[in-house]
Amino acid sequence: MLLTELGHPYKPLPVHVIVTLYEDWCSFISFLLAG
Repeated sequence: MLLTELGHPYKPLPVHVIVTLYEDWCSFISFLLAG
């Protein structure tokens, strides 16, 4: 997602990418478990 995360402190780009992927993965797992 190319969105500005206003609620998050600034992170260096590699860390931001890793965190974004991790959050997307957690959302995907939650979706599978819920569905």
